[in-house]
Amino acid sequence: MPFIECVNHHMFNPDRHNYICPVCGVEVKKNREKNMTEEEIQRELKKNVNQFCVGALVCCEGLNIGSMFALHAGKNFIGGGDDMDVQILGDDKIDLRRHSAVSYDPKSYETVILPGESGGLTYVDDQPVYKPAPLTEASVIEIGAHKFHFLPYCNSERNWRNYKE
Repeated sequence: MPFIECVNHHMFNPDRHNYICPVCGVEVKKNREKNMTEEEIQRELKKNVNQFCVGALVCCEGLNIGSMFALHAGKNFIGGGDDMDVQILGDDKIDLRRHSAVSYDPKSYETVILPGESGGLTYVDDQPVYKPAPLTEASVIEIGAHKFHFLPYCNSERNWRNYKE
């Protein structure tokens, strides 16, 4: 699908970001097809449990300040490219593909940051990430010219493990 523009003039791929601008969080209304039933629309919008939010990165410094990026279970690849789980736009110090990754394990409820497959470095609390490093609610992640606070949602008491579709 071609890129669309939000009211704040940010261009993004609606298939990748579910019609919510990854820069400013504004929802862009999509056109419903006339032939779709209400059940078909609900089925199309329903998320798989593996896509449920388990935490977030909130930008506290950089071009995307104030933006929140939801994290899902498994690996969340971070980069500037359109195919990244966390797409950071406007920072030429962030590689397009797999600058780094944040991984959430739903069995242990642990979240770690992983070094990327690119030449750029990532820092957690001013320390370079050369191997998997655990993230806590106090963690500050620096990628390129951006800084993010890590906000965990899921833990042993609050999680999606018992969710039934």
